Amino acid sequence: METRRLLSYLSVYSCIFVLIVVITPIQVLAWGNKSAHREINKLALELFAERQQNDSLLRDVSLNGDKCFGLAFDPVDGASWSSYWAGDVLIGPITSVNRQKNLADWIIDGGYSADEPEGPMAMRHFYDPTNATTPYLHDLDWINGFLKTTIGSLAVSPQIDAVEWATQKDLGMGAVPQEYSFAYGKDYYKAALADTNRDNQNYGKAWRALGETMHLVADMALAPHVRNDGHGLGDGDPVEDSTPGATIRQCNSTNWTSSIDYNQNVRGLMHALA
Repeated sequence: METRRLLSYLSVYSCIFVLIVVITPIQVLAWGNKSAHREINKLALELFAERQQNDSLLRDVSLNGDKCFGLAFDPVDGASWSSYWAGDVLIGPITSVNRQKNLADWIIDGGYSADEPEGPMAMRHFYDPTNATTPYLHDLDWINGFLKTTIGSLAVSPQIDAVEWATQKDLGMGAVPQEYSFAYGKDYYKAALADTNRDNQNYGKAWRALGETMHLVADMALAPHVRNDGHGLGDGDPVEDSTPGATIRQCNSTNWTSSIDYNQNVRGLMHALA
């Protein structure tokens, strides 16, 4: 019971912080995964720490206690564009590392790993709530001839939108598996509790999945990600490229919009924010 509420609350708090965009229209903020996405997740955790004191079931929960094992891909592990597709072959694949971190760090770092490898993930982090027929990214004008020649199948939309990628299972394609959706995170947590080995990797994988889900919620506050506006090499979104974590923290506000119902599941939160 405590775990379900914890997962739900943290997702809500990540949505709350990305609403900075909604309530501050003169500053259309966006964020990269190395700094800003991690800062959004960190702010959500800080808000959770404040609010949990008023919840009898969560009052004594700690996300900074004993470390647990999991599979990680953190900023220290490499550059995202070192992995790309050539035809149907992934060149320089990203390999997750067995690592020990506390729960809070797994969640924070999930804000980074959700974008890795950046090329394939760039095709799966879009959701247009105004287009029920094709909510996924199908604007491929940003992929020029050179990219189509060198990365082959990456230039073809997988026709998977961000909400599906965040909430469902078994959507991985070829060399780009889907392993850290919210649905997988709950499976990992159940497996972790059933394993008699305290050092099993499922604990870390569960909280990484939560952090990656929070990343996808945050993407719904970025205009290009919710209006089919593809952007990549040579055509990046300047706001997304230039908003550091320090700016996210500086613009932190509790003047939240009343137009969104926060008491709903991940799918509902993402759609409402988009």
